[in-house]
Amino acid sequence: MAHYIAYKILPKLHCVVEYYCGELGLNDLIEYQKRVAVDEHYDPTFNIISDFRESDIKVKADDVVPFIDFVKKHRPVAKRQSAVLTDTPYQFVVGELYKMHLGSLPMNVSVISTVDAAIQWVGLSIKQNIVINNTIQELKNSRTFD
Repeated sequence: MAHYIAYKILPKLHCVVEYYCGELGLNDLIEYQKRVAVDEHYDPTFNIISDFRESDIKVKADDVVPFIDFVKKHRPVAKRQSAVLTDTPYQFVVGELYKMHLGSLPMNVSVISTVDAAIQWVGLSIKQNIVINNTIQELKNSRTFD
């Protein structure tokens, strides 16, 4: 399955920008979570902007709960805002299922279709639009497929 997942931690903005591209299955998302969890610069209180707009999500509805269970057990989670950027109806539905099944996790998730809305959701100033868009573009430009 050809895919690419990258992230950049922006400590001054208290934010992580994630970029997903290509076909993504449950195992791909779990492996990414493992990688982020051991990053010494990762802070579970940082807000997250996850850009799934160029991904082909192969995760099934039945995979959402096991994924959340994995996150609960293996990745530090703290109160934060998370924006999930989507472009297709299926991406939106999977994002909403994720949001619905979070249960006790202290994350406030919103499934969003524009970068401006994502910036506002995670509490950044609209002035940060250039920084966030440049970060997404930088992650896109660095992509290689697994």
